[in-house]
Amino acid sequence: MAVTVHFIDENCELNSHLLSCSKFSEKHTSENLKSSLLEITENWGIRKKIVAYTSDNAANISLAVSLCQWGQHFCFAHNLNLIVQSSLNEINETREKVKSIVEFFKRSTNASENLNKMQEQLGFTPTLMLIQDVITRWNSTFDIFQRFVHLKTPIISALSNSNRDVELTLSDWNTLTQSCDILERFKEITIDLSSEKSVSISKVILYSQALITYSTQLSTKDLTPQVNNMVIQLKLEINKRFGNYLHYESNPLLSEATFLDPRFKKYGFQNEQSFKKIKKIVINKGKRIITQSRSTIDQNVSVPAVVNNIGKENSIWQEFDAGVENVVQSLNPTASIIVEVDKYLQEPPIPRTQDPLKWWDNNRQIYPTLYIMMKKRLCIQAASVSSERVFSKSGQIVSTKHSRLLSKKVEQIVFLNYNLK
Repeated sequence: MAVTVHFIDENCELNSHLLSCSKFSEKHTSENLKSSLLEITENWGIRKKIVAYTSDNAANISLAVSLCQWGQHFCFAHNLNLIVQSSLNEINETREKVKSIVEFFKRSTNASENLNKMQEQLGFTPTLMLIQDVITRWNSTFDIFQRFVHLKTPIISALSNSNRDVELTLSDWNTLTQSCDILERFKEITIDLSSEKSVSISKVILYSQALITYSTQLSTKDLTPQVNNMVIQLKLEINKRFGNYLHYESNPLLSEATFLDPRFKKYGFQNEQSFKKIKKIVINKGKRIITQSRSTIDQNVSVPAVVNNIGKENSIWQEFDAGVENVVQSLNPTASIIVEVDKYLQEPPIPRTQDPLKWWDNNRQIYPTLYIMMKKRLCIQAASVSSERVFSKSGQIVSTKHSRLLSKKVEQIVFLNYNLK
């Protein structure tokens, strides 16, 4: 089991570290997973600092996180994978033909050489190999289709010189082309939300809205029967899995992250009513932060002894400082956070391509309460890709050459490899 941690440091930079990657020998029950998660976070002294846990939709891990009493976000990339995998079943006839042709070129040295020769004759440089499908990852299917469309002419020429019975019809080629055009949008989103080095959680609501709209627009296009069925399935799955993200009140982690991203603010919500509800939630949470902060200060600050022989200049400044303090203290927590939120919203959003954390670093003194809230929201990962990368790295380390490494040694190597990168 691999557990990574993500946080925003004092320099307002996003950090990612591996906490643990160890063999999980016990049954994968919710109780056992909960115990393991609590032990790992206790060992690092961060159990009470966890604001959210990003995972796939598995019932056991979902219940385990709930038992830990942490917030939870289901991996956007995982859900996207399930959506596209389901829709690809609708074009399975063409997909199976493509798979068969790929296997033919992989098995036959002569056919593979002929394909390379055709590419050279047609000016394809460099020559490319066909890609094999990985059943668990839809994007590998997209890559196969894209490569097929790119090498359409060399493939047709190479197949015409072989004894292959299975060939792609005009309808199949249209299905491949149309599928690539449609699925490219999904791949772009997957890549964007899989980055560990940039803020991603605040884009989930926007991407959900965009995909729902996109799937509706696709219904009006002139498509092959197979692709049309794929689009119908896409629309059903997108609404089923992402429609809930638009119920803002039931997804405070996502809603607050969108609100606190200076690129989006109020523009991340579908309507004014939804925006006002989230604004109210942010104000109420900010009020509690200010109240708690002032209470802590009152408890920790000792009253200095009064000195009678203060000079004239000092007593003037003392009077001034007291006046300023009285003005600040006169703003109750509700008024303070309302002023802060309104000022934040009055500023125009920054360009979408800019780093929101750099903006917050420059404005932390202006919006101190929102800054505290932001650090607990924009650190959340939209996808659980980090832990999957850990497993990929583990697989590379435990190769045939190193198959005798003890599990403890593998854990140590993986830990160092991830955290010293």
